Amino acid sequence: MTETEQIAAAINQIEEKKQNLKKAFDDLQSHRSLLSPSFSLSCKFLADHWDDDAMPNQELSAAFRYSPDPASMVLNAIDGGSSKGKSVDVRRVFVLLMEALIEINDDVKIGVDTKDKAKKVANDWKTKIGNKPFEALLFLHLVAAFKLGSEFNSEELSRYVAMIAKYKQATLLCNKIGLDKERVGEIITKLLSIGKPILAVRFMYECGRTDGFEPVSVLKGYVKESREAAERVCKEDKYSLKSQNVATDKEVSALKAVIKIIKDRNLEAEFSEERVEERVEELERQKAQRKRNVEPPQLKPKGRKRPRDRSARGGIVGPYTNPLAAGLYNSAAPPQAVYYGQQAGFVMPPFHPSYYSQ
Repeated sequence: MTETEQIAAAINQIEEKKQNLKKAFDDLQSHRSLLSPSFSLSCKFLADHWDDDAMPNQELSAAFRYSPDPASMVLNAIDGGSSKGKSVDVRRVFVLLMEALIEINDDVKIGVDTKDKAKKVANDWKTKIGNKPFEALLFLHLVAAFKLGSEFNSEELSRYVAMIAKYKQATLLCNKIGLDKERVGEIITKLLSIGKPILAVRFMYECGRTDGFEPVSVLKGYVKESREAAERVCKEDKYSLKSQNVATDKEVSALKAVIKIIKDRNLEAEFSEERVEERVEELERQKAQRKRNVEPPQLKPKGRKRPRDRSARGGIVGPYTNPLAAGLYNSAAPPQAVYYGQQAGFVMPPFHPSYYSQ
């Protein structure tokens, strides 16, 4: 490129640089309110105006990038915050602030004084954990946000991570606090041993431990176990209507969790989700049919009465057999027919959404 061409190219870049500068200035102005010296007031404002549907993590992270010392600003907000806001536990706001700091802390230099102060707060919070998962979640956020992983015992940290495994932030925190592969493996083994295979598989993929475990085998085993568990629920209550509905809900929840992982991790070549989806459809169809069978008949217009069917006396509607007796594994024999009239009342099971299907 000649000298004249270089000059022309530089001139052409002037307008682009002006636009970039203006955008940076506008961004700074838009986040000015979050960068006030008295940031603890902003923390209280967030607590009093909390919105679960619009938590501004990305906006906070963007604002922190313009601060000369975001770590100190967040720590001051946490240390100066009260325990309760008007409408929400302020600890949830602390988590929000620390998550925003975690997003950028690879690019943030944390001063020695700030780190020492954060460690004191962390030691105080650790004494409150006990068997309380949310307290552990709060503590691990602080450790991750202020890069304190090396300041605490790794075995202790891994125990806290296993305690909060049901939270969506668990794997991120596990990666951020610096646990090695051996400790991560211990967490996965612990989750498997207490019957949490879906959470264990999540840790395998998101914490890079698929090499030491077999997630597909774990998923297949979980599908089989969920079916066997459903059969046990029915047998324990002699295949009552309530037990069948409870069993169906549990098995469907487990199978849907498996389907999600198969799709999210592109495991179709190793574990086809089609048969699992067919099983879900079958169970949901059977539950709908049971519901129709027990619904009261619609009132008919007055008129000529039809002869009463004496065979229906006593509430006998018709026989049903175990809907779980044939399906994905063909492992159970159908039980004897049971009649609705022989059962004591039917109660639909309550729906309790969980953090993760287990």
